[in-house]
Amino acid sequence: MAQVIERIIRHHSLSLISAYQLYHSPYKGLWSDSHKLFLLAVKEKLHRKK
Repeated sequence: MAQVIERIIRHHSLSLISAYQLYHSPYKGLWSDSHKLFLLAVKEKLHRKK
């Protein structure tokens, strides 16, 4: 599960970077989705695993 969340957050960050480089706004809900994934990782205590 930790690897899946990490890959999704990485994909979100790459989408965010490319959107800003092209002077586009990121898709609606990107920050909300990333925040929810982080909260899920904290809830499952995945943020402490290597």
